[in-house]
Parts: sequence; C-alpha cells; structure tokens
Amino acid sequence: MTFVPAVNMGAVFFLGFVATIYGIMLIISGFFFILSMIFMGIWLYRKNKGLDKTKRFKVLFIVFLVLSLLLSVGPILFVVIGGAIISIGMSMPPPDYVNPGVSIVDTAHDIGSNNCFHFEDETYVRMSFDYYRYTEDEVPVAKVPDQFKNIYEVENDSGHRILRYNGYCYCKEDEIDAVTDYYENLPEYEYYIFRYGEERLKIDDFSDEEYYTIVNANGVSVGNSFEHSYFYISRESPDGVYNFHDDITVAPTRVYACGGSYNYQLHNDELERKLLKYAREYERLYPEEEEEPET
Repeated sequence: MTFVPAVNMGAVFFLGFVATIYGIMLIISGFFFILSMIFMGIWLYRKNKGLDKTKRFKVLFIVFLVLSLLLSVGPILFVVIGGAIISIGMSMPPPDYVNPGVSIVDTAHDIGSNNCFHFEDETYVRMSFDYYRYTEDEVPVAKVPDQFKNIYEVENDSGHRILRYNGYCYCKEDEIDAVTDYYENLPEYEYYIFRYGEERLKIDDFSDEEYYTIVNANGVSVGNSFEHSYFYISRESPDGVYNFHDDITVAPTRVYACGGSYNYQLHNDELERKLLKYAREYERLYPEEEEEPET
C-alpha cells in the first residue's frame, strides 16, 4: 500500500493566492519600469538637445523606477525580514517557561514518530492513557531540545515511574505491561460528566457496567432531528493517569450513546434517568454562555 501524505488544502489555496498577487505585482512593476525607461529617454533627449522642462521628465523617470523596484523587490524583502523576525521570536522562550537544565536527545519529531524518548539511559514508551489532570506543582525533569516544552514527573499510584509529555503518559519500556495491567484492573474508577473544554462534574453513583453500556451501545441508529446537547462521560483512575471518555447525546427526555451524527439507544431506563439528572445538574452549575444579540 502506498502512503500518500495529507495535503493541507487551505495552505495550498493561500500559497496560490499569494503567488497570484505577486504575479500581478510583477506585471505592474514591469509596466512602471517601461514607463520609467520612456521618461528617461525623453529626459536624456531633451537634455542633449538643450531643451527646457527636462526636470519633470527626470523626476517621472525616478518615481516610476522606484515604484517598479518596490513592487518587484518589496514583497521578497518583506518575506525575508518577516521570516527573520518569526525565527527570532521562535527562538525566545515564553515568559513563563521554566528550563529544567536537562535536555533529552530526542526531538519532538522523533518522539511523535517513534512514540518514545530516552531519558537517564532508559527508553520511555507512550502509554495508551491520556493524562489531563495537570497540577501547578508538577516537576519538569527534562527539556525537548527543539521546543520550549518540558517532560514532567507524574505523581501516580502504580508504584512505577511515569512521565508526561505533550498530553501523554510515558513509562519505562520494560514496565509497560505492569503499568497497563495495574490501571486496567483497578477495583474502582471515578466518573465525570462534562462538556468539551469546560468544567467537570463528578458522578458519585456510577458503575463500570453502566459506563460500558454507553461504550458498547449499538443497534438501530437515530439521527439528530430533535433538540439535543452533547456531553462526555469520562472514566478515570483516582490518580488521574488512566483517562478514557465516551460522548453522549442528551435530549429533553432521552439519552443516547453518540456515534458522530447518529445516536444509539442505551436500552436502560434507569441509566438514562441517572444521566439526565446529572446533565441537568451540570447545566445548572455550568450553563452555556448565550450569544449577545447583535445591535
């Protein structure tokens, strides 16, 4: 199977637009250059013949020549100077950046391609758990060399060392099975309901069985031809390392497991009532901001 890299069509259209504008500017630049040469010829002719009013043609020659140069060279200088400014800005750390004084050898590209990095003579591999519960007292232990991003120590209950980088957890390669087994077989998990990017509300009386009822819902799907809103139900370990979520569609009187633009019935009235209760409580605590009417 041949791999075809994805193309950012927005970038392609933007580059095409810039190239078109620059082409138009070059055409105008050429027109101004021709005018400047015409006025230069008139100026030199009148000057050699000793005629009067030569100064105005000299001025017009200089003006159109300068305009031609600006239109042809100006955009190039703008790109070069702008690129230099951006490069300098990218080489400056953010004001709140804390350098741990230690750098790993792996670049951000290496980590993204290999899903691992090397630190203190150990290979740390990426776990399948997203890590969202950041705290202000997290300790940076190393810097990624080509970014102002750090690798952090993650406090956890597994008994193994876990590090965080760019929203993912990493553990030692020879401990991945033990760490995974620990988090996938906890006696209990914590459950939360929330909207994307907003506050979370803990669900106190929720079970693994109820969560998997949502995850495994299937059958005849229902479209979104009714009033509805979306929520996430997350399943987390008490230390916040293990973190998975699934989304639900909440209608005024029903709750569905969300599958994109389709919804699947839960076939569990008690579970639906519980989810409706927490969704309504969430909306009371964290109502959606209404758009201000245009004046």
